[in-house]
Amino acid sequence: MHCATSTATDLDLSSMLSEVKPGFCLPQAFYKDERIHGEDIRRIYHKQWLFTGHECQIPKAGDYFTYKIGDDSLIITRDRDGQVQVLHNVCRHRGSAICTTEKGHASKFVCPYHQWVFDHDGALLSARRMPEEFDKKKFGLKRAHVGLIEGLIFINLSETPPDFTPIQRDFSGFIKPHGLTRAKIAVVHNYDTQANWKLVVENSRECYHCHFGHPEYSALMLSRQNDKQHTEECIALHQDRNEHYKRMDLRMEVGVGANYHISRYPFAVPGAVSESEDRKLVAPIMGTFSNADAGVLGGFHFPNFMIEASSDHLITFRYDAVSAKRTSIQVTWYVREDAVEGHDYDLARLTWFWKTTGEQDWKLAEDNQAGVNSTFYEPGPYAPEEIGAASMLTDWYVEQLRS
Repeated sequence: MHCATSTATDLDLSSMLSEVKPGFCLPQAFYKDERIHGEDIRRIYHKQWLFTGHECQIPKAGDYFTYKIGDDSLIITRDRDGQVQVLHNVCRHRGSAICTTEKGHASKFVCPYHQWVFDHDGALLSARRMPEEFDKKKFGLKRAHVGLIEGLIFINLSETPPDFTPIQRDFSGFIKPHGLTRAKIAVVHNYDTQANWKLVVENSRECYHCHFGHPEYSALMLSRQNDKQHTEECIALHQDRNEHYKRMDLRMEVGVGANYHISRYPFAVPGAVSESEDRKLVAPIMGTFSNADAGVLGGFHFPNFMIEASSDHLITFRYDAVSAKRTSIQVTWYVREDAVEGHDYDLARLTWFWKTTGEQDWKLAEDNQAGVNSTFYEPGPYAPEEIGAASMLTDWYVEQLRS
């Protein structure tokens, strides 16, 4: 729910933020109080760039899908000039929702209440039986800002959004070789997770839990703990593979900002070429890669976006705050646009690695929420392995609320 009447004064947010200790988790209210959830929507989700989907979902003018955050619904569509438009799903007459389905096609957007008609760019085309002096130009649908990264659609609801250029520059440099603008969606999985969005996102940013929480992930991506010889082998492997990626003209320097990070790194297992159960390709090679081993592309942007990719497929994660103790998670797998299911890829093989790892994470986050709900919870210190990962979210989050 969107707590429109809640204010920082009602919550005494300044006092609550003063209780946050550097290097520690947040006090309980930040994970379970619906009033703070309202502030999260207002101060973070309404201010930051949010990932919504991919351009391949709207190939033709009039194709659309809707995106909801808090009480706000947006129509993501393509206009007659081929441009992506983001329109508030609110009729300018009496405020009715216009698109009442999650996706579809509309030759024009017609309000189901009184049949006002809007074009794909939001312009009001017809307002039946209104007075002659009525000025249609003043009553087009309100728009939100849109930013594109290699086909990925980001939106911003604020009047003056943060500069999108840095994330666009850094993410494009890493993603472009994967050919995401020429990809299609193979499958989408949606999860309703009973945990605060910060617990879900924080979990995705640290690997202190990985060796025990993700045995499948760890076997492919991490060196063995307390194994000096194996660690030395991994360092040598990283050096060798990084030189290999440079010869492939792949960007290697890390892209990093206050609320985002993206990089490319090798698998921990020699010969592995894909994030898959057998470490082999699970779909045709994408983009401009001439070699199956392009390593792993990994990145995130707070508050709601994460990306993972091998040379043969790519995965996006969208984390949307629904309530203080509930997060909607959408996981999307992409393959080359001409790949044929059942011939070029098998859905079970394609999705196994991140379906397994993701579902383990959602369970860990729900267990985390169950403990945080206790009257005996108090914030604990981050472990050294979590500093700069999970604590990055906490530090950034606190700064946003203090702004």
